[in-house]
Amino acid sequence: MIKFNDKIQSDIDSLYERYKNNQGTRDFVLLKAAEELNELSAELIQKVLHPTHETDDKIHDELGDVFIRLGILTKFYNMDQINNRIDLKMKKIVKKMSV
Repeated sequence: MIKFNDKIQSDIDSLYERYKNNQGTRDFVLLKAAEELNELSAELIQKVLHPTHETDDKIHDELGDVFIRLGILTKFYNMDQINNRIDLKMKKIVKKMSV
């Protein structure tokens, strides 16, 4: 799981409290998360396609943006279900790597 420092976690918690009771704002949170994920995806693809032209700085920036949005987004969903999925996926990955 993503572990934020106390200040960042407090800021994420505050944003969630402002967002949670407003459907329009919740939709905004979903769209912003998708936007940041797309931006990270684009940077990762560029890093593979043009490794000498891309620096890791852009990836660091996009990872930070994605982590913030995921920190807020996960508060809208059941963490037990998310953790169960993470556990299942990790087992699959480990099994594939063991072959």
